[in-house]
Amino acid sequence: MEEEFSAALAFLNGLQQSDNFETTGYDGRYLSLLESDAWADPSQFLETLDDNESAAQAPQKRGKKRRKNKGFNPNKAREELRAEVSILKNEVEELEFIRKGLQAIRNKRQASTNAVNSSHGVDGTSLWRETCTRQLKRRLNAERENIGLRKNCEKALRVVSSVKNLLNSRPALWDINPETRIRTRRIEIPNGYVNDMVTRIFDDLSAGVEASYLNVKQVTEANPSGLSDSATHVSIFTDGVKGRSREIFNCSTLPFGVIEISDAWWEDWHTYSGRSVQNTADVVAESFGLEICDVAVRISATFYAQQVLRRFVEDNRVVIVWNAYIEPIAYKGKRVRGAFYIEKSNVIIKPKDLEQNGILTQISSQEVITPHILDSKLKNDPKIAALTSVLVNSMAPYYTARIQTIETMLLDRVIQVKRGG
Repeated sequence: MEEEFSAALAFLNGLQQSDNFETTGYDGRYLSLLESDAWADPSQFLETLDDNESAAQAPQKRGKKRRKNKGFNPNKAREELRAEVSILKNEVEELEFIRKGLQAIRNKRQASTNAVNSSHGVDGTSLWRETCTRQLKRRLNAERENIGLRKNCEKALRVVSSVKNLLNSRPALWDINPETRIRTRRIEIPNGYVNDMVTRIFDDLSAGVEASYLNVKQVTEANPSGLSDSATHVSIFTDGVKGRSREIFNCSTLPFGVIEISDAWWEDWHTYSGRSVQNTADVVAESFGLEICDVAVRISATFYAQQVLRRFVEDNRVVIVWNAYIEPIAYKGKRVRGAFYIEKSNVIIKPKDLEQNGILTQISSQEVITPHILDSKLKNDPKIAALTSVLVNSMAPYYTARIQTIETMLLDRVIQVKRGG
């Protein structure tokens, strides 16, 4: 042990004598301890040496500085927010500019629309716009009705299927009771049974059509604001009490030509009657049954009708005149006797205004229904009054529906021509 201690002292003396002694990190405590006799214990020397090394390393550790990343930006989030705010401000300015432009366009359109609506005349552009709007609303309503009808049809088919199953599973009555096999059913009236009266009615209606046409010519030429009774004929329907006449007027304007509208009107008439237009002339005489149902009040009435219709084509217009004999048969399922109706109607199709640009045609319809009561006691009968109301109330929607059908037909043809061209 003493030899090791002596070697350590010799090593320290050599370090003290060298020029680099200060760089070793040992302070003056070693010199004082080395010169004194305090190193008698080697363990004390080693502890002092360890303490000095730890003290020398501590300042070095504290002296190390943390290196900063050169690409780090502490204001990066703030700068990104500023850039985003700037972009949003630019977008707000652009949207504000677009809004002002659209508002100016809308104000101009509203001003032009108000100017058109305030004018007394009807121009072709506004009429086409109204026509297309009506067509769109009508077709949307038709689609909704078709959906409802489809559901009702499916429901009815299920009911029919159920009834068929019940009938197939139930034994027939004549299989149970052979005596009940005789059946009765109604048939059409045999030929020749009322031919004489039918012929007389048609002759009278034909004469009435001629008189009505002459009456229309006199009214439009001499007195366009009223009716004239100068052209008359002696009718066979002179019996009984003549009731108060009911008149129905309808006037519409369509952006099509006179010939186009008159041909469409004539075609729709024959389609409704179930005949072909090519097989008929300008005069039609027909008889038919007529059933009118008022769904709102649940009233139904059945009539027998004969009518004569004739078309007169003039230079600038087309006149269609028809007279009809209408006899009620049943009302609410009960037989009706003692009354009939005479209908006198005409349709005038002519240009609305020749001076206007474009094609505008006016359709004027007039109908007069006069009840004839054979028995004076039935004059105040509520059943006759109800029949008259049902008949008259069914005419106005009929004319409106016909105008809509003609409008749709001609508009579809124009669309087909545009697509084909």
